[in-house]
Amino acid sequence: EYNSVLRNTLKNNTRCGIRLQNSNHNEICGNNVEENGIGFCIYDSSNNLVYHNRFMNNAVQASTHNSTNLWDDGYPSGGNYWSDYVDEDMFSGTFQNETCSDSIWDHPYTIGEKNIDRYPLAPSVDVDPDTLNFKSKGKWITVHIELPKGFDLGGIDRTAILLNGTIRVDSFWVNKPLQSVIGDYDEDGIQDLMVKFDRQSVLDFLRTRGIANAEITLAVTGAVDGIPFECNDKLVVIG
Repeated sequence: EYNSVLRNTLKNNTRCGIRLQNSNHNEICGNNVEENGIGFCIYDSSNNLVYHNRFMNNAVQASTHNSTNLWDDGYPSGGNYWSDYVDEDMFSGTFQNETCSDSIWDHPYTIGEKNIDRYPLAPSVDVDPDTLNFKSKGKWITVHIELPKGFDLGGIDRTAILLNGTIRVDSFWVNKPLQSVIGDYDEDGIQDLMVKFDRQSVLDFLRTRGIANAEITLAVTGAVDGIPFECNDKLVVIG
C-alpha cells in the first residue's frame, strides 16, 4: 500500500500488464500498458489513483474485481488514454458542457460499475479558419493537432494524416522540418503539430458533396508511433 508505479512500459504479457491484489492507496501514473492479455488486473484493491497512463491494444484494457478506484486526476488534469475509445471532443469543463474542445473526450470511459474514467484523454484539433467562404481567397486550411499526455508529436506520420478520410496534408508541409511546425499555437501550455491542407482541395470536397451554408464536422485521422488517432472540429461553410 501507498506505493507509486510511475513511467514504466508493461508490454506483451500473456496475462496482466499490471496486477494489484489486496493493495490500496497506490498511485499508478504515466505508464505505457501495451498489448497484454489484460492491461490492468485489480483484485480486492480500492482507493488507488490511476491516471495519465496509456492503455493501448490490450485484449482487455482493465479488469476489476471487488474494487473501487479513481481513474482520473480530476479536471483539467484528466484520466487515461484508451486506444479502444473514440468519442467526441466538442466540449470542455468539469461537466463537459462548455463550448470548445479540451483534449478530453466528452463522455466517461467505463471500466466497471464502480470504476469510471471521468475524463479520458483525447487527441484534439483546431481548424483554422473557423469559417470557410467559397468566395474568399487563401491557399491553406491549417490544422493544429494536440495529443494526450505521454505522446510524442514527432511520432506522427504526417504522410498518413487525412482530413475526412480523403484529403492528405499538402506535400510542402509534410516535408517541413519538424521543429518548424511544432509550437504552442493555442497557448494552453501543450505543444501542437501544425499541418496544412490545400484549400482548393477542401472546397472541391465540399462542393462534390453539396455542402454549403452549414456547420460541419471535419475529422482528422492519423497515427502516432503506429497507434491510430481520430479527432474533429467544427467548421462553418458559407457559399
